[in-house]
Amino acid sequence: MTDLKCVKFHKSLVILVVCITLLIATLACGSTEPEATATRRPTVPMAPTPTAYEIAYADVINQERVILQGYIATRAIFSCTSHTPARCYIPFAESPDSAPNMLLSIVVSGAIAPNTMKALPEEFHLSDILFYDDNRQEVIDGDFIWVTGRIYLTEARDTSGCDAGTASLTVEKMVLLP
Repeated sequence: MTDLKCVKFHKSLVILVVCITLLIATLACGSTEPEATATRRPTVPMAPTPTAYEIAYADVINQERVILQGYIATRAIFSCTSHTPARCYIPFAESPDSAPNMLLSIVVSGAIAPNTMKALPEEFHLSDILFYDDNRQEVIDGDFIWVTGRIYLTEARDTSGCDAGTASLTVEKMVLLP
């Protein structure tokens, strides 16, 4: 009986050695698959990369709440309303060097209040235009901000006919970014 156990053990040992030898030989020789050859694919013109604004309101519903980052661009033409509450429509740009592509609709306030614009005198200069963010920090032309609000997907134009894109954003919250 012990001889039979030895024979079974010996057969198992031989099979194990053969399997290990085949494994080592396969690894040493490498893969038997043919090498991949480079083929030239036809060139397809790439579509332009959409801007953050195109992505932000490509699929939004009118009056949907969105969050955007960008720059206040009061150096461009803007307008204000006199009805209550008074609002100004301020150009908003994706980068400091780009043309404004939407308008921020922001409430005008006689006091320092969060997420508002300081009331302007009858005759004013660019330096008179001042906003307050959610923490009552002063925000001026060219500052980088984060804005939350409801987007209106209509042709946004100020009273001068200056095209500012296809949306206006009613500001609910504004935060000055570094």
